[in-house]
Amino acid sequence: MPLASLVSIVPPPPAAGARNFRLEPPARITKQIRWDTAVEVGAFTMLHGPGEIVCASIGRYCSIAPGVVIGANEHAMEWLTTSSLAENPNLFGWHRALAGEEGPARNFAGSLRPIKIGNDVWIGQNAFIRGGVTIGDGAVIGGMSNVIQSVPPYAIVAGNPARIIRYRFDGPTIARLCASSWWRYSLVDLQRFDLSDPLRALDEIDKAIEECRLREYNPGWLTVADLL
Repeated sequence: MPLASLVSIVPPPPAAGARNFRLEPPARITKQIRWDTAVEVGAFTMLHGPGEIVCASIGRYCSIAPGVVIGANEHAMEWLTTSSLAENPNLFGWHRALAGEEGPARNFAGSLRPIKIGNDVWIGQNAFIRGGVTIGDGAVIGGMSNVIQSVPPYAIVAGNPARIIRYRFDGPTIARLCASSWWRYSLVDLQRFDLSDPLRALDEIDKAIEECRLREYNPGWLTVADLL
């Protein structure tokens, strides 16, 4: 079976551009992607639309609900105006129409700040993730949350601005989960274990690794050209 057949992207990617987009199959994406920014999506991740992804790296086994916006252009609050036209006066062709020529572009370095989302991250409906934020492995973001600061692994955060409510597990269990990097393995392999019991599952995974019964899942990365 071709790897591209394991990928569902709605709407389909553009025939041109999107040079900085790549993903691991299988994955499901029904959320809008800003194709002019670098976006990376790991295997077994589901991105449910509507919503938007801008300049973000997303790990494996993530579940991202409808309405979530990941990244957005920042505006220069220290400039004379916060309007994007100060950075690019040629948007919509207005400068050309008024002056008969292109206007000078000015770079605002903070406009797009990369976002890193780890593995096994669940982001609830209508949450917003600000540019420059890192969300650790196993974290949970409550619905309607406004995440403006980085989130530690396995933390549960909610609110506006989002704050840590609690952690999914105790410290030793979190350390063990992070060290195991269980997301390196395929869904097919992981389903052999009782995933409802984390400690037992880790014991079984460790044993399977020692006995060489588990191999890391490395399908390779697909680009838009592969999908088309």
